[in-house]
Amino acid sequence: MFFGTLLGPSVLLGCVNALAWKRWTLRRWAWTFGAVTVLLVLFYLLPYASPLLWRIVERA
Repeated sequence: MFFGTLLGPSVLLGCVNALAWKRWTLRRWAWTFGAVTVLLVLFYLLPYASPLLWRIVERA
């Protein structure tokens, strides 16, 4: 799990780079990089946010 969270983002972006090298426009690069960045931030925040979300669900 540790190596997956440590190396996962670099492997993912490396695969995107290998696929899109000299094929994508700058606009598509920007959108893809932005989307992957947002997903990675959410992935790393999930362990911190999930206890808070469970408390909210239990109160309802």
